[in-house]
Amino acid sequence: MDKEHFGLDKVVYDFFGKQEYSTKVISSGQVNNNYLVQFNGEKFVVRETSKPERNIVFESEIIKRLREKKFPTPRLLRTTKNKRFSYNNENKKKYQAFSYVEGKVLDDNEVADHLLLTIGESLGNMHNALENFMPKEKPLFEGFGHFQNISDRINAIPYIQNEILARFSLEQPKRKAIITLCEKTANEIERDIRRVIKGLPVQPIHGDYTRENILFNSDISEIAGVIDFDDAHMDPRIFDPVIASVYFGTNEREFSTKKVKKIFEGYRYAIATPLQSKEATAIQSLTEMYGLFAVFWTINKFNQSQNFEDLGKVLKYSSILESIRDTNVETWRNLI
Repeated sequence: MDKEHFGLDKVVYDFFGKQEYSTKVISSGQVNNNYLVQFNGEKFVVRETSKPERNIVFESEIIKRLREKKFPTPRLLRTTKNKRFSYNNENKKKYQAFSYVEGKVLDDNEVADHLLLTIGESLGNMHNALENFMPKEKPLFEGFGHFQNISDRINAIPYIQNEILARFSLEQPKRKAIITLCEKTANEIERDIRRVIKGLPVQPIHGDYTRENILFNSDISEIAGVIDFDDAHMDPRIFDPVIASVYFGTNEREFSTKKVKKIFEGYRYAIATPLQSKEATAIQSLTEMYGLFAVFWTINKFNQSQNFEDLGKVLKYSSILESIRDTNVETWRNLI
């Protein structure tokens, strides 16, 4: 790979004082690109980002706090001049460096109950470490698909519908049914979401507790590291286990309250400050909201790629959203 193309020579030198290294792309997205950098048998992750400096400060304070509390997450490195990031004047990008975590991501198959307990417990431990912690800077999220908090997410629904659903074909009955499902869910969520989140405990949360960000050890017996606090922000703490529930608490294409119950069982076991009744009440609406956004993002990805694999994900998450909505109130009450 052409290192000069990515402008990594200066970055690697700024962080490590090295000029000879190898690199490969780990992942790429709208805001960040991640590279694995290796030299002398050592591995590091370099993140190329366009996010504001205040977000980097917020994230670094979160990571520092978590590591002080012995929560497993990669170390955020500083440059040889003790700066949080290296800046490339040519492409106007910032670069961060992290220690590398050797670990495995869970596959797309149904997650075993004992792992769901582990995931929930990990979330509880993370929230314990961040409880009553107030970083100096609050992150600023701008642009399509990036949100300051739950209220900002709800405000964006009409715009997202126009941007995404308008480009999702109405000609096929199955796609039309998905659009109808999204619109009905959005209308109902907009009516009550602010009411149910009012007064909920707010603290720093991960904001993206999904498969690719939870690395397990080689025999999948424990979590080796939780990565990517790029979406970390201030919000009701209950939102993190809700996010995990949408991505892990499923049987094939259906939302499974039995699976979700395991996540919350682990979370409640670990959390120092017990969940309040109003937090439990908010879970149903928040889960529907996040299920809706999971459908939005998969439609958006399909609109860009037009490949059948991404269409399959649209069908999967729309089916999950439908089963979330079909879960009766009594079942939600017994979830916690």
